Amino acid sequence: MAEIHIRNLVKKFQGNVTAVDSLSISIDDGEFVSFLGPSGCGKTTTLRMLAGLEDPTSGEILLDDQVLFSSSSGRYVPPEKRGMGLVFQSYALWPHMTVWDNIRFGLTQQKVPKDEQNERIASVIKLLQIQGLEKRYSFQISGGQQQRVALARMLALRPKILLLDEPLSNLDAQLRIEMRSELKRLHERLSNTTVFVTHDQLEAMTLSTRIAVMRDGKLQQYGTPMEIYREPANLFVAKFVGSPPVNIITRELSPKHFDSALKFLGKRGEGAEKIAFRPEAMMINPSAAAQESRWQMKGTVAAVLPTGPEWILQIESEQVLLFARMETEPKFAAGDHCTITLDTPAFLIFDAEDNRIT
Repeated sequence: MAEIHIRNLVKKFQGNVTAVDSLSISIDDGEFVSFLGPSGCGKTTTLRMLAGLEDPTSGEILLDDQVLFSSSSGRYVPPEKRGMGLVFQSYALWPHMTVWDNIRFGLTQQKVPKDEQNERIASVIKLLQIQGLEKRYSFQISGGQQQRVALARMLALRPKILLLDEPLSNLDAQLRIEMRSELKRLHERLSNTTVFVTHDQLEAMTLSTRIAVMRDGKLQQYGTPMEIYREPANLFVAKFVGSPPVNIITRELSPKHFDSALKFLGKRGEGAEKIAFRPEAMMINPSAAAQESRWQMKGTVAAVLPTGPEWILQIESEQVLLFARMETEPKFAAGDHCTITLDTPAFLIFDAEDNRIT
């Protein structure tokens, strides 16, 4: 078992800056949990507190039934005794050591017998598919290979928990896709409890069993990727997760569309201050007859943006710019008029505090 329980965790830096604010979260055995949010939201600080590299101001961290940190009891377990493996954003490989020796380093520090060292190193090299690189130095291998070596070095120690601090951020687009698949494969094979820090929502969505969305040190929502996407707890989550971004209509921005949508929604729209909908929920037609079961508005195509597998349309309607996503090639050009149609379930409704109503 390798369950993590974080209770009312607080981290304040000098100047009374609160980096993490009363965070409470539980991570089940074998889960892949991503901490997702913009720079400065507290996700890396949380990871460092889990690893024991940062002292919390208050709160508790537990691994199964073992207390790793408790401000009330004064309990503190040092990093080397927590059974966690950490991969940094920079990989932190020793430049004067070969790949083999980089992987061996932690095992030597733990005084693992030499025969067992060789067995473990050979095993992780095969697992990470980096055979043939054993005698090379870090500057002689690619960024993706360095990332695999860093993972191999950590896995050789057989930690209970894997902690990954934006390990893909230094890779180019193609390598990031390959390494996302590699991390997914490793997790499915090893079933280690994994905590992953990223600001990239696509990484979080594709890798995670659950996502913790953070902002200004506070947890905004904790749920599965599709819960986060389809049922955002507030407007921040709705805007942060999704590309193109969610479309938002307010009374100040477009009173005509806002009032029309409220009338269409009826009781469901009570208390609404902002109405949103995802780009893929929009149905775009040259013209459409009025339908009581669907909400409609007129617009003009401002731009057609082909991406390869899909097309992004930017549409202007009553001075509001909206994004639509289509899987089939649209029969529109910039300047064409169109009708936007939405089904009732497509609407996300938020109150004056930006919390989702329904």
